[in-house]
Amino acid sequence: MGDTYKPRPEVLQEFIGALHRANPMQLNLEGNPGAENEYDSEAMSLLARFNEGALQCCPYADQALDLVLDTLQKTFIFWFREPIRDEALAKALAVELLGIYDASYPGEPRAEHAPGPEVVSEDEERSGDGSGGLPGVTPGETPPGSGGQGLGS
Repeated sequence: MGDTYKPRPEVLQEFIGALHRANPMQLNLEGNPGAENEYDSEAMSLLARFNEGALQCCPYADQALDLVLDTLQKTFIFWFREPIRDEALAKALAVELLGIYDASYPGEPRAEHAPGPEVVSEDEERSGDGSGGLPGVTPGETPPGSGGQGLGS
C-alpha cells in the first residue's frame, strides 16, 4: 500500500490508462473519434465498486485479487454484456488495477495468503460425544424413538 492517500481523480485516470493499454474488449481504438473516452465508464464503475466493497480493508493479497477479478468481470458483463474472454489478460489487468488501487491508500502491505481453514478433530465434529458440548447420540448408542435399533443397524 502507498505512503499517502492519492486523490480519486488521479486513481481514476490510472484505471482508464490501464484499461486502454489492455483494451480487454479488443475495441478498434485507433483513429476512432471519442476512443480516448471508451473505457471511462468502466473505470469509474470499477473504482466505485472497489470502494463500496471496502477492498482496502481486505487483509490478504490472494483474496483481494479474487475480489478484483470478480468485480472486473462483473463490470464488463454489465457494460458489454460479456466478460473479458481472455482469462490471462483479465488476471493481468486485475493485478495491475489492484496495484494502482493499493498504491492509493496508505498502510501496511497485505499478507500474501489467507490462512487455511481451521482443522478440527473428529471428536469435535461428532455430536454428542461430550467433546463439543452438544447434546446428541454417541456412536453405538440407541437413539430415542428408534425402536431399539442402534445407529447403523
